[in-house]
Amino acid sequence: MSTRIRILPDEAINKIAAGEVVERPASIVKELVENAIDANADRITVEVWNGGRDRIRITDNGCGMSRDDALLCFERHATSKIRKAEDLWDLRTLGFRGEALPSIAAISKTSIETRDLESPLGTRIDVDGGEIRQVAEVGRSQGTTIHVDRIFFNTPARRKFLKGTETEWRHISQTMTSVAMANPEIAFSLRHDGREALAVACGSIESRLEALFSVRIGEDGVFVLSQGGSVRVRGYVEIPERARKSGNQIIVVNGRWVSHRGIIHAVTDGYGGLLKKDVVPSFALSVDMDPSGVDVNVHPSKKEVKFSDSVSVYRAVADAVRTSVRENAIIPAWASVDSASIIIDAEVSLDENSAEFQSVTHYQSDDSHGIASALPSSLREPISLDASQIDLPLALGPSEQTEKVNADVEPQPARLRFFQVHDAYIMARVKQGVIIVDQNLAHQRVLYENIVSCMVGDGRSTGQAMLFPATLEFGPTEVVTVREMMPYLELIGFGIRDFGGNTVVVDAVPAGLDSWNEGELLRRIVDDLVAERISHIHLGDRAIDPAAHFLAMAYSKRVAIPHGRALKEQEMENLIDTLFGCSEPYTSPGGRPTLSRMSLDDIARRFNP
Repeated sequence: MSTRIRILPDEAINKIAAGEVVERPASIVKELVENAIDANADRITVEVWNGGRDRIRITDNGCGMSRDDALLCFERHATSKIRKAEDLWDLRTLGFRGEALPSIAAISKTSIETRDLESPLGTRIDVDGGEIRQVAEVGRSQGTTIHVDRIFFNTPARRKFLKGTETEWRHISQTMTSVAMANPEIAFSLRHDGREALAVACGSIESRLEALFSVRIGEDGVFVLSQGGSVRVRGYVEIPERARKSGNQIIVVNGRWVSHRGIIHAVTDGYGGLLKKDVVPSFALSVDMDPSGVDVNVHPSKKEVKFSDSVSVYRAVADAVRTSVRENAIIPAWASVDSASIIIDAEVSLDENSAEFQSVTHYQSDDSHGIASALPSSLREPISLDASQIDLPLALGPSEQTEKVNADVEPQPARLRFFQVHDAYIMARVKQGVIIVDQNLAHQRVLYENIVSCMVGDGRSTGQAMLFPATLEFGPTEVVTVREMMPYLELIGFGIRDFGGNTVVVDAVPAGLDSWNEGELLRRIVDDLVAERISHIHLGDRAIDPAAHFLAMAYSKRVAIPHGRALKEQEMENLIDTLFGCSEPYTSPGGRPTLSRMSLDDIARRFNP
């Protein structure tokens, strides 16, 4: 009886493996350079011709191989990197499958020259389409040189899918840039058609980043270095102002250049709300961790990795970016004011976030709106600023301040540092230019983080007993939500009891709350909770229960300082100071930007188009 299942011949098996490992010339460069790194080379030279389509030559000064090892390296699954299956979970080398050289040799004309320290002479092996044609002795120094000619010569269907010279060269250049970034202790040289395209000496990670990406650390990019914990992150991220529609993003995990969408998200989240909408920041980050927590065996060409604890990696990357961005003066520093200021009633048009402000509302000196009661206690006391943050005064000269510029100009109180626009936005000077803060969204962020601290931490907000308890009736769906949220509502200061049926009794509200409105506040919060879909949310290094997150978001949305409420200067200053004490000051709990920034260059361009 005949069978339909066949065992493939070795020639077919090798070509299939080659198709998985060798996608294009850049794949060959990547595999061979990684082998050179594993051989402890500290100097690696890569030469390619015609974008690698015609020829690739890679030379290193690593440990080299003996004659026997050189012969074995062309056998499939022959490797010096692992001995048993368990070693796959503790990989400390880049190559380990034992498929790279035989796969490359199967679809090209390949030769290798190599010598180790113990051998008096080197060994040369010529391989044609996977078949060894010649083995000979050669005189050479310690190390290895590999020639790969006529890629896909015996698989014309594969060769026709290669792109043009420039495209293939671009992939090789990107590969070498990524590998060189991950290994600053190794000198690399890259030549194309005889012309040197890259030459970097051994050095620090900072100098390597500047040489590879033409980025000036401290000006164009922010240096990232986080060495605490089990995950180490180093590299650079682009300053927010330089981010464009597309960016060059390089991720290296344990020395291996990979793709990982989760790390990209972590980098973006680390910026907070500093990035404009629809922009992609450039960055190059190297993530190092215990190899046992990384699975590099999920892709034939090792382009992708999986983490056993992806949440810890996400937090480490996001926190490293967030900390570095803040420490490198991306967060504005407030300017002091030494004399009186005036504001001219004029049109101010801002491109960022499509915000347009037609006029400036003058300072209100009274507290008729009772704004202090709407601010948490942390906002009612001034927060001192470090002397290093002080900038030049925001004021006109003494003689200028008394001039009547036009009928709408009024003198302002002395030491005025913050200005309200339409009783909705707060304008302040910073060292880099000016910022405009949305008072409602900023207060939402402050309230949200205070509430979350109460609900997920050890704290509990103070409640204020009501003279007359309120009895509230809810619909069937709403009352279920109220019962589910009772423990959290009590943590933030509500006193609430289930009265049976669809009725609850509220006998206390959070201290300082002035928007209770006979229970309408709680009804609106419950409506928001019913409308929201639950999902898992992270804040900093704490995982937040979805219910707690949405309650904090709904409460802050309903209680925050509204647009249309005038603020005293001290209240504006306290709000902004407290905002920048938050973990994510640049976005509201709902993801909207809390502020818009204009640099001095942006302002100058408006008057010099």
